Amino acid sequence: MEGTAKPDYATCVKIPTDASIKEMIPPGDLVMLTPLIVGTFFGVETPIWWLAGSLVSGVQVAISASSTGGAWDNAKKYIEVGASEHARTLGPKGSEPHKAAVIGELLVTHSKTPWALH
Repeated sequence: MEGTAKPDYATCVKIPTDASIKEMIPPGDLVMLTPLIVGTFFGVETPIWWLAGSLVSGVQVAISASSTGGAWDNAKKYIEVGASEHARTLGPKGSEPHKAAVIGELLVTHSKTPWALH
């Protein structure tokens, strides 16, 4: 632990990559097998309407997440810039309202990230 050895970057990347691939197998199976199982038990038409409903609701979730992320980002910038009297009453960068806006933006950003990967 003297810091003289060269780090093994390949192993550092391989460990989380292998773990994440293993963790993605069950969700992948769920996506691939659910329409087959639903179609087998309830008829061929059922997965068609079920998938159509999933697409429609997925678009709504995407639009909502996008709008929410922009709102939190705007709130954070509004407080940071302090362009109006109201923004100045909320406090400077680091105040409680600013911290709340930063946390809100952070949570929304992380909730949108998995959707962006599909």
